[in-house]
Amino acid sequence: MKPPPPPGPPDVADLRELIDQWAEFTGDLERKDYSFDLDNWLNDVDVRELILEALPMFSREELGEHALKLDQADKDFMSGTRDLKKCVWGKGTARKEKWTPQKNWWYFRNEAARALTAALKAFEADAETHVAVLTGAGGAFCAGADLKELGSGTDYFPWAGSEEGPLRAPLAKPVIAAIEGHACAGGLGVALFCDIRIVDDTAVFGVFSRRWGVPMSDGTTVRLPRIVGQGRALDMLLTGRAVGADEAIAIGLATRKVARGTTRAAAETLAREIAGFPPIAMASDRRSAYESFDRDQQAAVRREMELSLAARRQEAQKGAARFAEGAGRHGKFERH
Repeated sequence: MKPPPPPGPPDVADLRELIDQWAEFTGDLERKDYSFDLDNWLNDVDVRELILEALPMFSREELGEHALKLDQADKDFMSGTRDLKKCVWGKGTARKEKWTPQKNWWYFRNEAARALTAALKAFEADAETHVAVLTGAGGAFCAGADLKELGSGTDYFPWAGSEEGPLRAPLAKPVIAAIEGHACAGGLGVALFCDIRIVDDTAVFGVFSRRWGVPMSDGTTVRLPRIVGQGRALDMLLTGRAVGADEAIAIGLATRKVARGTTRAAAETLAREIAGFPPIAMASDRRSAYESFDRDQQAAVRREMELSLAARRQEAQKGAARFAEGAGRHGKFERH
C-alpha cells in the first residue's frame, strides 16, 4: 500500500486517494487476503484516522462515488475484523503473542474474556516471562463487553467478581497497558487492572456504560478511587464523561504519555527495563503496595517487613556490594 499524502491541508483528490487505499485494505480483509503484520496493520488503520480528520472539510457531493466507496469500506472493515483480538505479553528482550476469537474487535464477548483469563494465567505460570504488555489493535484499547451480545439475551460473567474473571485479582507479576483510542466501560476496568498505563494523545477513558444501565463488574468501582481518589472517581462513575489523555495524566489515571502510535513500543521498552531488575525485591515491594489497602498503617508496615525478608536474604547484600564497587552511582540505572 502506498504511503499517505504528505501532511498539510488535503484537497478532495488527496481524500479520494486515502479512501482508495482504505478500500483496498478493507477489501483484502473481507476476502481473507490480508497477511497480518502489526506494523503494516497500524499503518493501514492510520489511513482511516487521516480520513476522519479530512472528512469534515468536504461534502458527500464533493466526494462523489467515493462517499459510497467509503461506506462500503467501513462495512468491510467491521466484517473483516470480527475474528481478531490481540493479547500480547513480553519478557526481557522477547515477547509472545496470542490470538483469541473475537467478534467486533473493540468489544469483549464472553469467549474473549475467558481467553484473556487463560492468557494471563499462562503468563503468570511462565517462569521465563516477567512483565506483560497488554494492548489493543485497530485504533482502540477495549470498549468493554459487547452490548449487542448482552442485548440479545446473553448474560456476561463478571470480569472481576467471578473466579473465571480475567480481572479478579492482581497477578504476581507486573502488567503494563499500552493504550491508544478508547478504554471505556469494561475496557477502563482492563486498564485499571494493569500496574502502569501508557497512553498517547488518542487515548480516551470513560464509564460510557452509564448511559445504558450496565453496571461495572470489572473492578472499576474499587480500583478507580484508589488510583485517582474518591472525588474524581465519583465524577467519572456518576457522569460517564470522557477523560482524555492529558486529563488522565493530570489526575494519575494514566502513568505516562508518549508520541502518537508509540505506546506499544514504549511499553515493551519499559517491560524490558523492569524485567532486568532483581525480581524478588521488585515483587515484594509491588505486593506490599497492593496489600497495604487492606490494612491499617501499622499492619501494612509490618506486612512490608515480612515481604521484604526474602529479598534482604537473597538480593540485598549482593546489590549493595555491587554499589560499593562503583555500580549505579549518581542514580545511574544499569542492566542487572
